[in-house]
Amino acid sequence: RPDPPPSPFTVLFVGANVEKQTVLNLRDEVLGMEKAFYLQFGVASWKGFVEFEHDCDADATSIMEQIMGCEPTVLHIACHGEPEGVHLKGGYLASTDLADSILAVNDELGARRIRLAIANACMSGE
Repeated sequence: RPDPPPSPFTVLFVGANVEKQTVLNLRDEVLGMEKAFYLQFGVASWKGFVEFEHDCDADATSIMEQIMGCEPTVLHIACHGEPEGVHLKGGYLASTDLADSILAVNDELGARRIRLAIANACMSGE
């Protein structure tokens, strides 16, 4: 059984809208996520235990920089996708490349590694 992650837990929400795709309401999504946490037990209950970071205009490089910078416990990626990858600002990123990058960063972070990664992308489960 792994050791519990150090506190505070950080939720990093990253997403991107790309040309010629339906516009995603990323800001509404991240605000809804924060609101759901706060409504559960109140803002004061989460203060100091859970922190939220977000970037609604992410590219592959900025995602890795933010992972290293805020050391998230939870990584939530919201974007358009295909069976083999995701669309981010600046282009397409293969799922294997994204996974390999996250695993490499996790090795560097040690105890502060990502514990949960969420791919909220079309066809991400295929």
